[in-house]
Amino acid sequence: MKYEAIRNGSQYLGTTTVDLPDIAMLSDDAMGAGINGTVNVATLGQTDSMQVTYNFATWEEGYFDLFAQETHTVDLRAGIQSQNRVTGSIDVIPIKITIKGSPKTLSMGSLETAAGSDNSVEHEVTYIKITINGVVKIEIDKFNDVFVVNEVDFGAKIRAALGK
Repeated sequence: MKYEAIRNGSQYLGTTTVDLPDIAMLSDDAMGAGINGTVNVATLGQTDSMQVTYNFATWEEGYFDLFAQETHTVDLRAGIQSQNRVTGSIDVIPIKITIKGSPKTLSMGSLETAAGSDNSVEHEVTYIKITINGVVKIEIDKFNDVFVVNEVDFGAKIRAALGK
């Protein structure tokens, strides 16, 4: 796989690796008549806090820019090699991950002779969209009630109920 990280549409972030967020649904226990015990039920379209971490080998310009106290949009564009099992042909599948978030933590890493600093910036994620080969696999927009999985917008019912 080859990938690049671009901030706010034009700034190449440099040599970063990215720890993508885990997505966990908010849930609550349901119990009562008709239920034998307790069932932990996920709430439609509601996710727990999500974090993304941008890791840098050294103190590159993009590292400090990501800590500016504003909402950042980062596009991760990748090409993943895939081999057709029948024909044996090799293809490259495009992947794009768009993340919007605000900085939470600036980890300064360390200073050591002849070694990288291993520093990072952590963002609280308010928007994420994962597109693989042109198909939207995940899109979560916490401020606009969007919750898409495999091109199905489960947030549409919520928006409709709210008159949006």
